[in-house]
Amino acid sequence: MYDVNFTEQEMKITAHLEDYEQILFENGVHEIVVPYAEIEQATLSICSRVWGMSLIMVGHKIYNFDLQIRTRDWKKIHLEFMAFYEWKEVLERMKRNNVNIIDQCGIYKEFSSKEDFNKNFHASMEDRFEQLARQYDLDDPRVGYNEKLQSMWKEG
Repeated sequence: MYDVNFTEQEMKITAHLEDYEQILFENGVHEIVVPYAEIEQATLSICSRVWGMSLIMVGHKIYNFDLQIRTRDWKKIHLEFMAFYEWKEVLERMKRNNVNIIDQCGIYKEFSSKEDFNKNFHASMEDRFEQLARQYDLDDPRVGYNEKLQSMWKEG
């Protein structure tokens, strides 16, 4: 997988597996640093994943955040991470550094406090994620590292 470290001025993406180095970066590169000053736009959206799936039973659906970043030279970076309210601070930090932030599904407008997010986010997604997925072409569910996601990394 990969780790992302967000500081006040930049983000650092580190790949931990050779497969991810080959998919995410050029061969042999395992880390990139992207200063916020080089980011034009960041779009926050959602995907679903199913855990515990087998041929006999359907697993439990979870909802992750997707962050699609477009740099000023039109490179694209796509990151997926667990949905936590605290990501709002990362987006606000980027915004303070003149990054255009798009909350595609209105997540932080709908859930304006950490308590509201923690209490209601999952139930809300259970009720309306299929509609959001159709409206915004979101993965429902995303299975593994699919071709759509890989093509997003290769653009730019």
